[in-house]
Amino acid sequence: MLGIELVFYMKLELMSSRESMIQSDKVELFVDLVRKYLLPNFKISSSMAIVSAAATKANYATLSQSDCFDAYYGSSYHYRGENKFIHFTSFETCLKILESKKFLLSSLSVMDDKLEVDHLHNIFESLGLKERESYFIKKDLYALSLCEFDVEQNEESLDMWRIYSDNCRGVGLVLEFDLAYSYHWVHYALSKVKYGHEGVDKIIAFSKAYQEFIKSNNGFKIRGIDELLRNLLSNHKSGIYKSEREVRLLFTGKLYEKELKLKHSCEIEFESKLRKEDFEKYKVTQERLDHIFPNITISSILIGPKVSKKEFDKNAQEINVLTQRYNTVPKVEHSLLKKYF
Repeated sequence: MLGIELVFYMKLELMSSRESMIQSDKVELFVDLVRKYLLPNFKISSSMAIVSAAATKANYATLSQSDCFDAYYGSSYHYRGENKFIHFTSFETCLKILESKKFLLSSLSVMDDKLEVDHLHNIFESLGLKERESYFIKKDLYALSLCEFDVEQNEESLDMWRIYSDNCRGVGLVLEFDLAYSYHWVHYALSKVKYGHEGVDKIIAFSKAYQEFIKSNNGFKIRGIDELLRNLLSNHKSGIYKSEREVRLLFTGKLYEKELKLKHSCEIEFESKLRKEDFEKYKVTQERLDHIFPNITISSILIGPKVSKKEFDKNAQEINVLTQRYNTVPKVEHSLLKKYF
């Protein structure tokens, strides 16, 4: 993952000889637009344009957005809330997660709700920014779906247990993240999902400002703008899913391995294998290398409310065998909804 970001630095160095081709003043104006309407801390890692040898200036620029989560800071797409989440799943899947110490993040393009893809597609179309079908925009995005823990705490989790946790017989993994170091994350973002028209007004305002930007700058355009916005728009869903109150851990890097075509894994209790001495010329600190991926801790594991006491004891024993060597050994408990069953 880090290698991708370092390639961006090298690309900037290689482009310096053709800097005159890039209208950097107009690129800076566009960056200001994004900061004003969407991401106050927005950054780009490179800008490029391919023009003929006779040309002196390019009338467009293709931008690469910074892959660091700190670019989201100060925006409504930067998660700010209690650092306690719950991931609902089946007991069998729970055992696989605990044994591998990995969560599998699914490609958004293969998720069950077709409406989610349509919702993104419709937003692009309404803004006049659609360059490709939304399926292709989202196929390189991978997500882990979570809920804020108060859904369980306030006894509002019954639908989640029914739909995502084997009809109340599965588990809820209670998670915490290293949010204090999240500004170091590369290719990961943690955001609350917005439902229906929530937050769309800002995107529409940005779209109008961008169209005015094109007119006032002699037709100068930013290419690949849909890719710049897809990470934001992928946190928007149809209003019919509002009761889920989803928080989404989004992975935005590109995968090339065939076996990871539709899945990406995120480690539990991640420990960096990268060392500062390997990246000295890029002035990367060890602290950053130790936190470029989210460090996920499973603080407790809730057993579904329909599980009997006898089955609970059996499940807890299997879980304890798999977690005894974890840095933080999760406590196994029944769901708060057990008293209703």
